[in-house]
Amino acid sequence: SQGGGMHDLGNGYFVNFAAMKQTNVTTGYQRDVQRHVNIISAIPIVKPVVWCWKETSARVPNHPISSVVGDPNDCWIKYDADAVAKLEIAYQAQEQQGECLLESGYMVNFATMKQKNLSTGYEREVQRADHEVFPKPIIWYWRAFSMPHGCWFEYDAETNAKLESDFQAQGQTGKCWAVPGCNVDFTTMKQTNISTGNQRDVQRAYGNAPVSLVSWTPVTGTAPDGLAAFIPANAKSTTKGCNSNSFQDKYIFGKKSTYTGYYHITTKEAYEIMAARIGVRLRSKELQSMLLKGVTFGMMSKKSKIQHLKDIQLIALARAGAPTPTGIVGLPTKIQNDKPKRSLHYSSTGDWLFPQEYYSAAGGCGAGTVRGGSGASNGGSCGAAACGAAGCGAAACGGGGGELAIVWI
Repeated sequence: SQGGGMHDLGNGYFVNFAAMKQTNVTTGYQRDVQRHVNIISAIPIVKPVVWCWKETSARVPNHPISSVVGDPNDCWIKYDADAVAKLEIAYQAQEQQGECLLESGYMVNFATMKQKNLSTGYEREVQRADHEVFPKPIIWYWRAFSMPHGCWFEYDAETNAKLESDFQAQGQTGKCWAVPGCNVDFTTMKQTNISTGNQRDVQRAYGNAPVSLVSWTPVTGTAPDGLAAFIPANAKSTTKGCNSNSFQDKYIFGKKSTYTGYYHITTKEAYEIMAARIGVRLRSKELQSMLLKGVTFGMMSKKSKIQHLKDIQLIALARAGAPTPTGIVGLPTKIQNDKPKRSLHYSSTGDWLFPQEYYSAAGGCGAGTVRGGSGASNGGSCGAAACGAAGCGAAACGGGGGELAIVWI
């Protein structure tokens, strides 16, 4: 009967329900016992609940893939099972308000959905997901420069599993010998042929989506499409009206430090040059607007063009300051929230588009502007509108052919 009697556990112990004591039959030693309601089972949860916290993007690869919730680019990391249970109990009991103290030294506020480190005061976002979102599989790729645009190819399943296993075990400082005759260095993300010394880039990515760039191209390196990151400028032509530095597709012409020439659009320097060039043009346009103050004809059109230039300059500055050449990073809220405007510059997945208007915004080159289509400037390499050191110094040069997406597969 409830509240009375005894129960033999069958393992040398019996429990007295009246005294709420457990007795060792052999030694007579007693311990307290307690009966309580399983709160978790009493909570009417329709779907499994997952609690997660937002990690710093650069540190997401340090976590096991099983702890990543949803898209790894969103940086959500799952709490351990004990923390999830504690958070959910407190969340339900306090009716989605109040706080919950975790044993790890963090306080979670349900009203703000923030986790605070009680030692440092640092806060992170937390999220309660209604159901488990399984993480995407990790795929390892190698790049073949002999193919168009330096195409990326998946390793076979066995090699992929070995690479990921070694990466998880060694972190970003080890090596893997899964590829016959080669080693893969996780620090440099290079595959080296032991016999020839030849190297290929490798990449670790989530899912089967197109592989976007993961790092800036150094000026001394090679861009993902196999082109040089920097091409020095030719000497100034001695022929009147001839420009020895015509524009080149996928490059921006200008000067950084003491080096003048063509910077590939996967280099940080390309966007720094573009932002500076647009700044010069903006000052000129704003001065013209001030001189025409009081003249109403065409002023709205001029204001609109000036704002357009400012938007592109902000995008160039945001890209120049981004840690990697992908994603919508550092943009003002007004541009991020303006979907039609944002879609002109970024794909739905955050890959960077490079519309031809970027070159026009940077002032064109020489006496004319860049034309789309063939990738050549007005007048060709020696025309008055050619792009290069003789035509515009630090002008933004390149493009043609509509818009480029900075992503290769």
